[in-house]
Amino acid sequence: MTPASRSNAAPNRIRPRQLHAAISVVVLGVLTAIALGVHDRWIRPHGGDLLVMIWLHHTWRSLWPRWSRWKVAGAALLLALAVELGQLLRLLDRLGLEEIAALRVILGQTADGVDVAMYVVGALIAALTDPDRTGE
Repeated sequence: MTPASRSNAAPNRIRPRQLHAAISVVVLGVLTAIALGVHDRWIRPHGGDLLVMIWLHHTWRSLWPRWSRWKVAGAALLLALAVELGQLLRLLDRLGLEEIAALRVILGQTADGVDVAMYVVGALIAALTDPDRTGE
């Protein structure tokens, strides 16, 4: 490589999309470990809600990197609130899907104000700590 071609080469750095994908994979691993191995009254139900928001944020930022961190955090929060509303309205029961264990685990069954608070905190943490300022 000549000195001239080296100066035109792109710096060796991770792209925002790759960074968000990597963070998403790590957080998904932590969420999976919590789901499989933690059976307490705080980490699994509430810490998991907070981490789900961070996971959603980084997953979506890896898919839509031009969306601002605040737009993604807001969209993730809206999804979480819709799931919580579904719990409040007992949608799984009404749709006859309450026997499907995977849906019960993923969507939950009991609406809780603490869950909503954890979703908000998780969305804020994800947006405020997002290293990528694309779209702002």
